[in-house]
Amino acid sequence: MEQFTAKGKWYIPELKDKVSLDGIITYSPNSGIKLDVLVSFKESLSTKEHQKLIEPELIHGTLESGEHITLYKCFSTKIPIWNGSSIEYIVNYGFIGGLLNENSLTFTRFDTSFNLLNNWFVPKALNVTYENSIKIRNVLFPDPESYEFPVNKGKLTLWNSWKSNYTFSQKFEAKSVTGLSFSFDEEVDLQELLITVYQLQIFFSLISGWNFYPQFLRAKTEREEVVDVLYSFNIGEDYDKDISWHELLFNFRILQESFGEKIEEYFESLEKLQIVYDLFYEYRFRKSIVEDKFINIARALEVYHRKSFNENSLSEWLIELLLEEIKKSVRLKIKEEKLNKREIDEVERFISRIKYFNEPPLFKRLKDLYRLLRNIDFIKQLFGGNKRKVNSFLRRVYVSRNYYVHFNPDLEKDAFKGLELYWVNKKIGTFLEALLLKGIGFTDSELNTAFTNNLKYQQLAR
Repeated sequence: MEQFTAKGKWYIPELKDKVSLDGIITYSPNSGIKLDVLVSFKESLSTKEHQKLIEPELIHGTLESGEHITLYKCFSTKIPIWNGSSIEYIVNYGFIGGLLNENSLTFTRFDTSFNLLNNWFVPKALNVTYENSIKIRNVLFPDPESYEFPVNKGKLTLWNSWKSNYTFSQKFEAKSVTGLSFSFDEEVDLQELLITVYQLQIFFSLISGWNFYPQFLRAKTEREEVVDVLYSFNIGEDYDKDISWHELLFNFRILQESFGEKIEEYFESLEKLQIVYDLFYEYRFRKSIVEDKFINIARALEVYHRKSFNENSLSEWLIELLLEEIKKSVRLKIKEEKLNKREIDEVERFISRIKYFNEPPLFKRLKDLYRLLRNIDFIKQLFGGNKRKVNSFLRRVYVSRNYYVHFNPDLEKDAFKGLELYWVNKKIGTFLEALLLKGIGFTDSELNTAFTNNLKYQQLAR
């Protein structure tokens, strides 16, 4: 999904006979879609039709190349009132290759690739023989590869093939191409399609240790129309970074026998842990100040613990029963004491916090989570190497979270700050990654070997 600018003729389906639009579409993966047009009125519009012109659900167009394009969910803050008025539309989604209507915005399949997918796949090598040190005698290409993996809402297919050509100067070139297809069990709307791409982006970023970004998205509608989907997503500065397969935590050849189990387990875990994966995405992909990044990682660890442990020593029904009894007693007392509104609000806020009295503090949560990974030597070294240093590190994480969330000045002297906090983020971020990887089926031994032998992660445990 590379950025582009193109001229075209446009119209709003409901106003096709009354208004024509002529102008330029601009697309960038980071900033999204913008349409700048000049408006030509063929007939006067009613107030309702003017509103449709300002905020059309769909805009259809034909580019100078002859390609049809549909723009979906568009809006403008400017009201054109005469012929030749200019208007700028901000567009959420675009579909190149068809004129879609609202009834055809359901999908059965998509094809995509990611910037590091080919390196992660580790393609089989070409077999090249030479007549001499320069001239090629023969090139034997490996057979195309294709692997299917069922998951809980469809089927994922990974494929790889080699493409070759001779350049203008008769130089032979060959390139390995890897992509994936996803077929849904049932047709889905656009939002579900994009969520699935996002979930795959997180999965490959997690198992590889590097950020994966979509390169394109081609979808098949329920009516068998194939369109290229344009939308805004975050492209980081590391998009063009050339990462070889041995720099990745786990590549396809390592996982080939168990990949199906891992991705199936991942999709099943989303129902319980989607918010944790969302926070993992924020940590890995979003630019933010170190304090905000730290709070997000700490929150992810807290939520992971809450979702994974039966943390209340009292059962939920008993807590609810006690809370209801407290509420009844307090509200009776409020009537007797004739408290004013400010006092009543203060009491209500206090009551609302009572249900959390039995939740463990973050320090206990961190120790519980560490025990899940205690047999991974790399994680032990990451936090200091021995029990005393590990506990000291986790306690400072706990104190730092309380300091940055509540800004308690008494905690400032023990809180991580500045460059030290930057490296702490790397460490507890890796801790989160290890927990998520273990949760989808990686063993302690596999994780210890992968982290210990990876140069990117080695520097964190020194």
